[in-house]
Amino acid sequence: MELTNFIRKYIHIILLVAASAVLCACGNNRSYDQGELYRIKQMYAQAAGAQKAGDYDKALKLYDQLLHHRPAGKVCMDSLMPIVSKTITQTMNTMQSMGEPDRCVEYLSRQKESDSLIVGNMCKRDISVVLAYAMSRTENIEAAAREMDHALSMAPQLPTHDRLFRDYAFATAVYFCLPERKDDVLRYGEKALAEIAQCDDKSGESWITAILAMAYTRVGDINNSISMFKQSYRNASMCDDSLAMANTLSLMAEILINWRLFGYANDFASKAVELSANVRWKNPMVSSNILAQKALVMQRFGYADSAMVYLGEADKYAKGLSYNSGRSSIDLVRGDLLAKNASTHKTGMDMLYNVANKGTSGLRTKAFFILAQEHLQHGEIARGEAAMDSMISSISINTSPVLRNTMYEYVLDYYVTTDNRPKMLWIARELNKKNLSVVTTSDMLKQHAESIVDLNLHDATGDIDWQELKAETHRNLTFLYIIAMAVVIVSVTTALMALLRLAILRRKLCDQQLEALSYKMQLAPSNNVHSYSSGMSKSRISLADKRYGEKQFYSSFERLHPHFLPKLRSIAPTVTRREELIAMLVALQVDRKQIESVMSMRRSKLAKTRYSLRRKIKLNPKDSLEYAINKILNK
Repeated sequence: MELTNFIRKYIHIILLVAASAVLCACGNNRSYDQGELYRIKQMYAQAAGAQKAGDYDKALKLYDQLLHHRPAGKVCMDSLMPIVSKTITQTMNTMQSMGEPDRCVEYLSRQKESDSLIVGNMCKRDISVVLAYAMSRTENIEAAAREMDHALSMAPQLPTHDRLFRDYAFATAVYFCLPERKDDVLRYGEKALAEIAQCDDKSGESWITAILAMAYTRVGDINNSISMFKQSYRNASMCDDSLAMANTLSLMAEILINWRLFGYANDFASKAVELSANVRWKNPMVSSNILAQKALVMQRFGYADSAMVYLGEADKYAKGLSYNSGRSSIDLVRGDLLAKNASTHKTGMDMLYNVANKGTSGLRTKAFFILAQEHLQHGEIARGEAAMDSMISSISINTSPVLRNTMYEYVLDYYVTTDNRPKMLWIARELNKKNLSVVTTSDMLKQHAESIVDLNLHDATGDIDWQELKAETHRNLTFLYIIAMAVVIVSVTTALMALLRLAILRRKLCDQQLEALSYKMQLAPSNNVHSYSSGMSKSRISLADKRYGEKQFYSSFERLHPHFLPKLRSIAPTVTRREELIAMLVALQVDRKQIESVMSMRRSKLAKTRYSLRRKIKLNPKDSLEYAINKILNK
């Protein structure tokens, strides 16, 4: 008993000593870590201050020093990793603000392979994620997606909600550039929103909701798209982020242009330009795209000179950017404007072909559409049709459902007018193969007019006239209903005319064949009942040559077999003209294939007519029609 008590006291003493040692060690480390952590935070604050002041070179130098800083002692990684992660992201943001995306990719690629980083290998995922996003801002979209796939395959070290939001948001942006990754866009976008809901800093929420709004637009989910745009604008307003507000309005203006709501688009684009002009720390890519969007609106209104002015302003920001970070959007609008002017037509067409060859998938499709229209208007049929074929092949998820419909309607109308059935079938197969939805502008407006009118994004300035927008929506609806009805009428009329022409053609060909056969019968003696199928001429007569081959055929046949038709009509009083002709051809021992050719009938139609004739002459099911006709002929 005494031994047991002694052991218990001994164990208690050991535990107390161990606990005291741990507490002392933690206390010493905590004070030491806090001092080193304070110095690291000061370095980050200085770099962020330089970035905010526009001194980008100084900011980059300080960020680089922080990334490769060697702490005097061991620093708590839980506290250090968030700072390092933000340093990597802000390094990329600084270089993007300088308009140097290629330099950013080169720098981050070196850091990915470096062994001298402050946290060693613990930030490898952070670097890969940011590198992938930086690569997506250049021309190398496929490589960016591969880098992002690699980054997300790595387990995050000491994850926080801010870092996970950054990772998922950048993944959404990278995959957004690739049509085949549309499911990943929505999946990672929703993950990003779930993470930022747990963050104190909400500044990135506006950006990710704007991307999701565009993604929903692509798949035709208009209600979700509009809801996301409104949320994006509200989030940017709450954070007083004028650049994010301008970007959201500019993206919405692009959608409204596709919906042909140019009044709405102009108001949104104008507000975006105003907000962007007042931003102290500009993003060249965002600013150039906002100005290019405003130029596009001006072009749609017919103000070419104003559009050129805005494009000139956009050029200043796009000067140092890669082609698809700003220049391609500018070239698309400028090329369209120049191509419509006789003196600058060639320059504009060359510019559009450059976009078609080097632009993103969405811009290439638009460029081919403009090229097709320009070539056809100038009588360059082969080039116009080639551009249309390229446009159809390049249509993807990056093309909005409304714009897809406009493009398909244009091409189908052209090939219907030119009666090019193989092309129409090819287009139908392409549409079915890609499994992409199309939405007519009128249907979209009819279903979502109230949601569009309810785009209540105005702030305290209240300079967007929403009542005027509502009135314009109803004007556009009325106009589009009229256009839609006109398109339906023209389409139906065209189809009916085509059917009428086909019927006339078949009748002419039938007359020709019957006439050719009647000539053969006129040369035969009246008692000759041998097959006349060998006498069917393969020559063709002009559609303008109105011969009455059917009447001549009746006359020639009745000369050879004067009793056949009276007997047939007495057996089957309700026999039709077509059934009589088929009976006469069977009597002449013309085979089924040749009857199809003579009568210009499909096999199924001939079978139905033969069946009707069998019923009318009360033919035994076991007997053939040929046997019954021959029996009538020889009575």
